[in-house]
Amino acid sequence: MESKYDRVAYPENVYLHSDGEMEDFGTGVYPVSVISRKPFHDDSINFGCFKVRRKFSTLLIIMAVILLLLVITISIGIHAAVTHQALEENTSPVCSSGTNPNGKDYGLLVQPMIEDAGSAICFEPSNSDTYLKYLNKLDFYTHDYSAIPQTGDDHVDCTNATAPEGKKCLFDIHKFGSLCTHGKDYGYKQGRPCVLLTLKMPKDIVPEVFGKDDVVTKTHLQNGVWSPDHVAITCDGATPEDKKHIGNTPYTGPNNLTEGSFYISPKEGFPLNFYKGGNTVLPGVMVGFNNLMITKNTYITIKCVAWAKNFNSGDPANSIAYTTTFKFQLS
Repeated sequence: MESKYDRVAYPENVYLHSDGEMEDFGTGVYPVSVISRKPFHDDSINFGCFKVRRKFSTLLIIMAVILLLLVITISIGIHAAVTHQALEENTSPVCSSGTNPNGKDYGLLVQPMIEDAGSAICFEPSNSDTYLKYLNKLDFYTHDYSAIPQTGDDHVDCTNATAPEGKKCLFDIHKFGSLCTHGKDYGYKQGRPCVLLTLKMPKDIVPEVFGKDDVVTKTHLQNGVWSPDHVAITCDGATPEDKKHIGNTPYTGPNNLTEGSFYISPKEGFPLNFYKGGNTVLPGVMVGFNNLMITKNTYITIKCVAWAKNFNSGDPANSIAYTTTFKFQLS
């Protein structure tokens, strides 16, 4: 016969003992086979609207910790790399030295000079990226000597004459020779860089050339440098130490022509006729350095002089206007 107790629903956490297990179960509501209750352990956890097992949540936490550690490690690595690069940039030599030699109203000027580099020209022959900016500068300043800009009636031949008022003297770019040209990267690719010199005179002042028998001519303008109708140019190391890095080994150029330590073209210098009459074109002289012994982190200082009697009372080498000083460095 069914008792009312037979219809009692057992809770989920009830623990059923066998009849042989004697244990005081208290209330007497349940049959003998129901001995006691045990706590119910729900092996799950709620995440918002989701319910997951505790083991799975533990795995998620472990994975999150590992991911966090990985992110921290990568961040530290990136920070260290950036710091190292910044340190290298701060400690590596900067291509800047001295003041720009062209910061004057007149006198001997030199190109290529780069803004914020002072008087320094830094390059690596095997890396075109280091000297491309110098080639672009030289292209810009030699453009006026090319054929196209010198067409028209406003340009005249000043070889044996002067330019009338309002006219310009023709300057043939081929006077720069075959070594310091656009096609030969102005020598930078070969490690024998070229610079362009120009001589700007004060208004109405014409250079006076030293005589053939003058002391200056005999001491400074030998070996075909002197000309009766040109302002002579010389270049050398600025100090005895700089001169040691110029090198004395002859350089063999195109057509097996042998050059000395310096390549100067036109070798006579600046033609006097360009400074007479109404001419407004500045003649140029290319100077190539054939045997520079450049080492990293070391500047070689070069000093060039324009020679004329009326420059600094006959002593142009000790003037600021009629000399130009610049530096080379291996970057």
